[in-house]
Amino acid sequence: MVSLIGSDGTVSEKEWAEALSLLSEDVVVAPGALAPSVGAGTREAVVGSGWVYCCACFAKFPAAVSATLAANGGTNARKDYRVAEFNWANTVSTLGTPANSVEIKTVQGGGGGGLPALTQTPGVLWQVPCGLYIVPPTGAITVGDVRPRRRLPRVYKDTPAVITMGSGSTGRRLALREIPDPGWPHRLELVGTQSFALLTGNGRGTVTVRVDGVQVTSAEAGRGNATPAVLRPEWTDVRTGPATVEYFAAPYNITGEPLTTLPEHSGFTAIVHPA
Repeated sequence: MVSLIGSDGTVSEKEWAEALSLLSEDVVVAPGALAPSVGAGTREAVVGSGWVYCCACFAKFPAAVSATLAANGGTNARKDYRVAEFNWANTVSTLGTPANSVEIKTVQGGGGGGLPALTQTPGVLWQVPCGLYIVPPTGAITVGDVRPRRRLPRVYKDTPAVITMGSGSTGRRLALREIPDPGWPHRLELVGTQSFALLTGNGRGTVTVRVDGVQVTSAEAGRGNATPAVLRPEWTDVRTGPATVEYFAAPYNITGEPLTTLPEHSGFTAIVHPA
């Protein structure tokens, strides 16, 4: 029994699924879980093994599941989903599976080429999309990965190197960070601080930020007379795929005086947000 706030009573399995569908999203539990692919057979659609979650229910497929998609007798390419179907109905499926089952099924599209509609009624029938297959009238099928995956922010921190550069230096790399591909469109945000000090005399320094070898932003410290200066280069962009982030420091317009980076108040952070 589950007590309801303010009164005694029970919550049915359907009510529980309805409540949890509002509080949590569908998700495959590991990056490779239920990965869609095209098999070697004619119009063979394959969904890999793994765990999937929806509406407070977990399901595990211990092995890959394959199926032959129907031939396309039309003139336009057809779109079919392969889905993990959670079934709470008190009936037996056409495949003989007991009630309250989870199966990999096909949701076939129409001849017009539009997306087929998914059924998502918590506590009754809920379809979690895994792969979107394009079935042409002739030729091989193709697939797009449409699995729901958890999109949590990821943070990567770096402590810059402490270096001293003379007036003739062209600059030194302070930090390098390889940002892995999260698997979904994301906003990459770069923030950081770098403090400089001149050992003697006047001059200024710069911090340059490069993403995949292209300069995206920079910041410059004014003349300091040995007074430390703090730079805060910032940048953000929506992108896909991995990224290589580099921070460079360089002296600028210094007449013989060395410039030193300071560890105090220095650090670089890359944040990957859901787009």
